[in-house]
Amino acid sequence: MGKNKGKKEKKAKKTAERKEKPKTGKVKVKSTANGISDESEKKEFSAAPIQHTQPKKEPLKRPDDALTQKMLVIFQALSDENRLKIMNLLAERERSTPELLESIGIVQSTMSHHMKVLSEAGLVQSRRAGKRFCYSVREDTVEQATAYFESLHRE
Repeated sequence: MGKNKGKKEKKAKKTAERKEKPKTGKVKVKSTANGISDESEKKEFSAAPIQHTQPKKEPLKRPDDALTQKMLVIFQALSDENRLKIMNLLAERERSTPELLESIGIVQSTMSHHMKVLSEAGLVQSRRAGKRFCYSVREDTVEQATAYFESLHRE
């Protein structure tokens, strides 16, 4: 056991020394301009140890304006393809959950998630009809988002 321990310590010491010492040397450079190989050139290099550091991430700055905050929530809610499909269907008329499920082809749990996001953004409203929920577009929120977009348009 004593011999193995000594070998391991020597190996660890050599490895540590190699990591501390910058590498230098000469390397042959092959240049193949027009298919002709020239190996006569030698370039020296010196490599310092590489330090792996990740750039600092600055926290996202949130707008202070209440309208901008509301629009941010609305546009994030509309950033999903399925939620856009739901909004298009609801723009035609009020629909129940089973109707939406059948039209879009997603499972109940996914539909619940999407409806929660759209409701929290103020884009849809729901009412209970027996055992089912019926959803419709909240016109006031859509009008607000439309007005916001129109205010960005400059002639």
